[in-house]
Amino acid sequence: AAQVRELGGYDNEITPPTITPVDATPVLYDPSATTARVNWHGAKVAGEVKYGTDKSNLNKSVASTFVAIDDDEDYIWHTAKLEGLTPNTLYYYTNDGGEHVYSLKTLPANDKVKKIRFLTMGDSHNSDGGVRCGQIFAAAKKFIDENYGNDPHALDMILHTGDVTQWGDNAGEYSSLLFNPLKEFTPYVPMLATIGNHDIESPMFYKYFRNDDISGAPADSPDFGRYWSKRIGSMLLVGMDSWSYWPYDPVLARDRTPGLGEREKAWLDKTLAAAEANPEINMVFAMCHECPISELWYSGWKYTFTNEHLYPILKKYSKVQQITYGHAHGTEFGVSEPYSDESTHDIFLFNNAHAGGYLDDWGVPGDDQQYDEAEISRAMPEFGFNIGEIDIENGRYNFKVYAVGRKEMYDAPVLREEWYGDIKQAAPAAPKNLKLNVKGDVYTMTCDNYDAANPGALYSSQFQVVKKGADGKNTVLLNVIRDYRNIYQDVDKNAGINLCTLEQQVPGFTFDDNCFVRARFRDDNRKWSAWAAYPNTGTGIGSAVVEKKIGVFCDAAAKCMHVVLPEGKSEVTIADIAGRVVLSESVEGCKFSWNYSGNAKGAYVVTVANGGKTQTVKVMAN
Repeated sequence: AAQVRELGGYDNEITPPTITPVDATPVLYDPSATTARVNWHGAKVAGEVKYGTDKSNLNKSVASTFVAIDDDEDYIWHTAKLEGLTPNTLYYYTNDGGEHVYSLKTLPANDKVKKIRFLTMGDSHNSDGGVRCGQIFAAAKKFIDENYGNDPHALDMILHTGDVTQWGDNAGEYSSLLFNPLKEFTPYVPMLATIGNHDIESPMFYKYFRNDDISGAPADSPDFGRYWSKRIGSMLLVGMDSWSYWPYDPVLARDRTPGLGEREKAWLDKTLAAAEANPEINMVFAMCHECPISELWYSGWKYTFTNEHLYPILKKYSKVQQITYGHAHGTEFGVSEPYSDESTHDIFLFNNAHAGGYLDDWGVPGDDQQYDEAEISRAMPEFGFNIGEIDIENGRYNFKVYAVGRKEMYDAPVLREEWYGDIKQAAPAAPKNLKLNVKGDVYTMTCDNYDAANPGALYSSQFQVVKKGADGKNTVLLNVIRDYRNIYQDVDKNAGINLCTLEQQVPGFTFDDNCFVRARFRDDNRKWSAWAAYPNTGTGIGSAVVEKKIGVFCDAAAKCMHVVLPEGKSEVTIADIAGRVVLSESVEGCKFSWNYSGNAKGAYVVTVANGGKTQTVKVMAN
């Protein structure tokens, strides 16, 4: 059952190999400023690409190499690499002797890149022969033409997070489930891809999607092309093989390359550390297939290679802005939990697995272990497409997700989610006037409302109760992070939440001189404010005794007054409104009750002396 789940659940059929009709429509791969990789299906003879900057004069040419995708040689894949191109230049080309003329546009040089726009997609596979994927990207093409001008180069690239096929050893599915549905895009817009579980680490995948120029491993390595990185201006794009450590491997997929996972982890850590230290790189975007966390997918995601190995590495580095992934069919949005209490920025989580695969809807067979996960703020089982724009020059980015259908296709795309990032935008100010009220084991922490003058909107708050040990190390006794929304199964469970106050029970704990509480804000730019602490002595640790406020309430039916006291010995005095003392006692413990049935109704003053502090509360006894 676990193996079936990992391949997509019972609703994902695995079809036997069939011969899919293919044509010579080009597929561009790996966008670049000075090269272009043109691919197509053809015969077992060398082909040719003619190209030039003048459509009527294609005065340059390069021969193609070719490889048989399958053992039966039913699918022959040609590749022609155009080199020495001029950055930021429109070229025309033909791969069929001039019968069809297409165009491609090179990227600007890294020091000249201003903005890039791209489309992301994942899990386009389906047993319908590519019908649903074709519908989705026909809607995307129409939308892009209408909103960005009828320009085939409105997009700079297409990013695919894997599960291109139902079964990666079925050569025909690469065409029927991806290349054919995207035929309006592939001759003009280059792709980049990472492998998915349905693609089963098939050699066919790496014949079709060649990461030769961007591979994180050298050509003589068994890992060649499996993980990669690509720099575009001051942005680094990282593609990961998330199935390096597939735990359910022995039957459904070929043997893994020994040690691939450990080598990939070392490469990822080294690559991100280099980017962190490189002043010419200011943003990192990561992509892979397997989800680090999901509400749509069943709980097995918690034991995956992405969650246990890749995700923690990504969270270590402040320049990582976002991880885009798939596997759980639908869309999900969230923000990573902080790597540490010193983290100043967190990662946006984006599941874009809605490009055609059967949706993992709420409660569908095989998905009966769905849970409300803290890091996911919204999940939607819908089909759709996604457009990202990165303003590399100014360190900003924006993503939009458009839904196009669920059980049936919608009449027009619907903007379902939008988010941004701005590396230059200031973090929010720390909470002001943080206060603590302790009543027994109930801790109420409050601060002033989030300042509207902050550049970003309030997304989350974090409250902690902390104890400093004799060794100087802090022990966090209570840690609560809450977001402004938590939409689970179409219901916002955080509707009306006040992120500036938290009331929480902390049983079995004494708040003493070595304790403090602290709070901070996270905005919708995923940046954290500084911590605000109470007591606030600069270090956040109170040298004076914290005032633990008393609580008093009356039970009119029982004629009983209940007093919640600080820890230790308290001197309790109760006087009527005229100042006459009606009770004076020494009390050990946190609770005290007084039956006032023999006394007059009215106002009473309760005075409690404890630890050198005196508190007074006025209460009505009815």
